[in-house]
Amino acid sequence: MKKFLLKTSWLALCFLTLVACEKDNPGADEDETPTIDETTSLSKKSGLPGQIFELTTANKITGENYLLRIGSEEVPAYKTSSNTLVFSLPYLSPGDYFIDLNIIDVYLGQLPIKVDQYTPIADIDQTYNEIMAWVEDKDAPVADQQIENLINLRIEQAFSRLTDDEKKAQLFQVKSFMEQVEHETAALEKSLAATAVDGQLNGIKKKSSVSLKSSSRPYRNARMQEINRHAADFLAAGMTIGAIGAVGVIASWASGPAAPVVGTFYALVMVKQVGRMLGIMLDSVVGMKNVVGIAISDAFSFRAHHVRQSTSPSGISTMSNGNSIVFIKDTPQEVDITFTFGSVALELESLVQSEFFGKFFATYHKFIELYTPLYNGQQKVQQLLLTEQQIFPPPSDFMPTDFVQEDLSVDAEEISITNISPTGLDIQIAQGENGILFTTSSATIIDSVDISFDIVYTQEEFEHTVTQTINASYDGREQETYRLEVASGNEQTGQYGNKLKEALMVKVTNQKGEPMVNAKVNWRIVGGNGQVIPHADTTDRTGTAYADWTLGTSGNQEVIAELLDNQGSAIAEVRFIAVIEENDLAGVWVMRSARRWGWTWGENEDGVRERKPYDGVENSSGLSITLNEDYTCIVIDEDGARSQGIYSTNGSKLILMNTEYTYSLTGNTLKTMFRHADAYGEHNSDTTFERIR
Repeated sequence: MKKFLLKTSWLALCFLTLVACEKDNPGADEDETPTIDETTSLSKKSGLPGQIFELTTANKITGENYLLRIGSEEVPAYKTSSNTLVFSLPYLSPGDYFIDLNIIDVYLGQLPIKVDQYTPIADIDQTYNEIMAWVEDKDAPVADQQIENLINLRIEQAFSRLTDDEKKAQLFQVKSFMEQVEHETAALEKSLAATAVDGQLNGIKKKSSVSLKSSSRPYRNARMQEINRHAADFLAAGMTIGAIGAVGVIASWASGPAAPVVGTFYALVMVKQVGRMLGIMLDSVVGMKNVVGIAISDAFSFRAHHVRQSTSPSGISTMSNGNSIVFIKDTPQEVDITFTFGSVALELESLVQSEFFGKFFATYHKFIELYTPLYNGQQKVQQLLLTEQQIFPPPSDFMPTDFVQEDLSVDAEEISITNISPTGLDIQIAQGENGILFTTSSATIIDSVDISFDIVYTQEEFEHTVTQTINASYDGREQETYRLEVASGNEQTGQYGNKLKEALMVKVTNQKGEPMVNAKVNWRIVGGNGQVIPHADTTDRTGTAYADWTLGTSGNQEVIAELLDNQGSAIAEVRFIAVIEENDLAGVWVMRSARRWGWTWGENEDGVRERKPYDGVENSSGLSITLNEDYTCIVIDEDGARSQGIYSTNGSKLILMNTEYTYSLTGNTLKTMFRHADAYGEHNSDTTFERIR
């Protein structure tokens, strides 16, 4: 980034001296007595040709650009704020000069400025090669390679048309400005860095130097790191443009009264470097556009889970009676705290209060203010390059309007609890399995009371803090507690799609081990797509609740039984799993032989209805059946017709495509037997299949 800042910054005022030429007679006319203006000042009193100066006046500047006169030289200047102009010192001989301010305001006088002593360029080729090697930043993205190639060609052509004196003048201006920018870039980077915390710089950071704290949500921190990196690049480039006025200077030349000498080397190099600077900013915008990682103050969720037995010291859960979130004395309550996070966009500006993003959006608006005149007046740049192609991207490309958003949970280590009310209440937090565990206690509160506290979530990378106030209840009374446990039915074996042989059973008891009658139990599938059907919604006189479980057709099979409080909130849970039996039938089966026999009704030669027997044996056939592990199947008949369905087994029974067979399996040989008789006939078949894979 430092190299980029150096390169982009030094060209920022190249256009300010587009009509500069060496003067033989430095200084003002000795017969004139200059009127020194006391209301106007310069950023520094002296410098070298090519260096940047800021001119600040107490009066409001009305024009966008001016041609200031320094001695007898006209110098283009561009307004960067309501009372500030920027310009570059032209290639003048060392000596004392005055800036005539009448062009800005007839009531303004003159301002002294000094050109320091310097040694002119001696070796043109060497200096030219040094400068061009410096401006060719291979790391900076190129928005349009065709335009880049055209600019390079025009630079070579323009430089070749200059006289040696003109080459020396423009090369000196570029080189002296490089030296100035190297010093100012270091100061700029220092001003961009936020306050040091634990020895690390937060806020704006260079690439590969972002320090992230450890977190169980590394993906979210990685998103913040990505936004931080791109935002820092955008901010640094944008602040350089704003401070140095590079875009504004070209806008002044493109739309104002100061036209460069046709083919000016200085002007073309400026266009090249501004293009690179804009490329950096566009690249940063693309990098940030869809990266969601900035907490938005107005979007928040505080959703309580049940207390997990594994986190309770006693292994006992508590029934609560509150109308909202109720924290029970000394009982961990798991809460999922979710913020809505957004990406960088204009919409975010009004939603996030942060010094980092305040500076970011202020830089963006300043950049757009400077850049828009350049974009609107780029016809002269096109004339300089001898092309009708668009040189600069539209201002709208530099910032999305609407942000992308996503709800993300935060961890205990990322938040703090403050402003707890009433006094005497203590809240401790720790990371749980699916949320943050809140444990509340008080030595003085022994009743049920309303409480409030603030949750503070901080994104140190962005100097951004989000605070949310939580209103809840605290019950400091001694509570009757209940235990939920598995009675039977866990870890049964079964097949996909089949109902388990045993019902699932849970038991609810109080702290004395006595069964709790009419306790509410909820059953739900959490693994697989099966079905669980409870026998009743509450426990019976033995404190037991039952449910039948039909397994799903694929995946892990899991059911949760939840103990509910009086408000229907889960306060404890147990889990059941099913073990899928190994599917010995899985594979591709090809029919090797089959016998089919039976009878159907038909008519004889005399038209009398009678039974028509049939009996036939096939030694080979094109019929094949694919039986998959997940109990889906594919049948391809003798004619190549394909059909799909499911199958299952139950003892010696095989149900294939809704037809029941008796089967036996020996190694890779499968035998099926079909028997069916009704008033319309009798049908039988014995078929042998071979597993080929």
